Amino acid sequence: MKLKSKQIYPGDHALAKGITRQLFTLHLNPFLRATLNRDWVSSIQIIYAETVGFEGREYFLNTGSFQDMMPHIAQWLSLVLLDAPSPNNLTKETITERQVEALLQCEIVSAIRAQYSRGFIGVQGVPGFLEEAGYQYRTETFFAVKVLSNAEKLFGVPIYLLSGKRASQQKQTKVVIEYYPLSPLGSTKIVFDVVKNKVEIPFILKTPDAGFELESLSKDIDLEPSIDGHTRLLLDAMRGDLSLASSPDFGVATWQLITPIVEAWKQDTFTPIPQYEAGGQLPVEAHLMIQNDHREWALG
Repeated sequence: MKLKSKQIYPGDHALAKGITRQLFTLHLNPFLRATLNRDWVSSIQIIYAETVGFEGREYFLNTGSFQDMMPHIAQWLSLVLLDAPSPNNLTKETITERQVEALLQCEIVSAIRAQYSRGFIGVQGVPGFLEEAGYQYRTETFFAVKVLSNAEKLFGVPIYLLSGKRASQQKQTKVVIEYYPLSPLGSTKIVFDVVKNKVEIPFILKTPDAGFELESLSKDIDLEPSIDGHTRLLLDAMRGDLSLASSPDFGVATWQLITPIVEAWKQDTFTPIPQYEAGGQLPVEAHLMIQNDHREWALG
């Protein structure tokens, strides 16, 4: 039986995360919307670091982390970069249209890939990817890319995307917006933490003491959802609510963004793929990518 398009619900578990839609509220708060531009924003990071490994997933051998994770990360990326519609036109269709427009203005200007080697997650020793999958595989388990947007609003602002299996001692999924420093305390960051379901918003305040000593305080806003995200996704599908569904146009825009890197890596069958210790440090190449711009990954 051939299903019609209206009978198919294209779910995306990234959209099922409670905090994902909270990203859109960046554009509904006047003081955040006014500063979400190149005059204020120094850089943006989106990080998806996992503790799990390959674990026998056959499909992963032919896709790798880049094709597996970028469709999800692209959702978060586009929600940060989009030009928000007017308050009286916040429909699913309009928001998705703006997300697609945001992605189409992005370009990956630098990319690295790597594979995890044997190491430790906690006190548990774990094998390397090539030991698990087979030494003939050049499938990446880690990637880091630098993205630039051609949109005037964030033109020139570096955007760093990172995802990797066994890339951390604890799962970390976060969106970090770093602002230029306006005080001697350095830059400030707004952090959307997907794992902890909270938003961290910084404040620069004067200490209660005499003089003019400054301190940086972070206000955590907990956003624990009333129901699990995947439960919400299934309930929406049964109700025909498309607010958390992906769209074909978004999928096309995502693949348009990542295809040049996918094709380049497929054609490169000779260059050795860097290794990183499971649960240890990130690949040296990932550190160099961001350190060359005088920045650090917002891990930990």
